[in-house]
Amino acid sequence: MMRVVRPGGFAVAYEADFVMELSSPPCTALAHINRIWQGLFQNPSLGRNLVHYFREAGASEIQAGAVIQLEHDASVLKRVYRLTAEATGALAESKGLLTADEVKEMIAGLIRMEEDPSGVLMKFPDMWVIARR
Repeated sequence: MMRVVRPGGFAVAYEADFVMELSSPPCTALAHINRIWQGLFQNPSLGRNLVHYFREAGASEIQAGAVIQLEHDASVLKRVYRLTAEATGALAESKGLLTADEVKEMIAGLIRMEEDPSGVLMKFPDMWVIARR
């Protein structure tokens, strides 16, 4: 990105860092979904490296931050996690990341989390960088 942006121009990147989720009450299914992301994504911790990559690419000025979403009174994020688990469970099993029983346990745990109106979920952070060439 820095190679093709004009001098004085900006490059913008927004990447997730698939390394953590927190919930209350604790949900062990989140550890399983993290194993899927760690095993299926080429660089699951890319977000935390964005600043470093832009520095290496010669950025003259960098602004950066992180966005973390906390859900406490809805089930949109919880539903996204469950749907993701359902969509990727078979692939994770075929690649040996999870057993069939772990996939079932993960989906059941995420369903319980989704149905718990008092549950709190904090998703993985998204990192952003605005870099000037």
